[in-house]
Amino acid sequence: MSCGELLLKSASSTFTGYFLIISIAFILYGLSSTYYLLKTNSVDTLENEFVSVPSLCLIVFGILLLVFIIVGCCAICREIPCCLEAYAICLAILASAQIGLGIFCLLRFQMNNPEFEQRIENDVSKMFWDYDDDPRQMDSTQQW
Repeated sequence: MSCGELLLKSASSTFTGYFLIISIAFILYGLSSTYYLLKTNSVDTLENEFVSVPSLCLIVFGILLLVFIIVGCCAICREIPCCLEAYAICLAILASAQIGLGIFCLLRFQMNNPEFEQRIENDVSKMFWDYDDDPRQMDSTQQW
């Protein structure tokens, strides 16, 4: 194995490791945000796509990236050309899907949505009214 091939293989392994960390971070952050959203918001608020879609997309993209990482690790370790090509194509498709989803969200969701703001305000005021009976929900919301 020449010096260039060794350098290329180690660089590929390093980037695959970084992608692994990113995929695990996507999954964990998506799961934790979904958990806190379910814990602190009412059903009416959760039905709005502003609340549920971003955390679910993080989970889905994290799982897809993790699957692609497994294919990429096998391709890099065994030096299988067709797996390397499939890995590169899958990462390119996933990156373009994330960019497309970001553009869609920028175009689709308005920053000032009075109905959504009213639902959030109702949820928070309900937590303030229920604070004397059960302070755990408000405490966990503030802590998060």
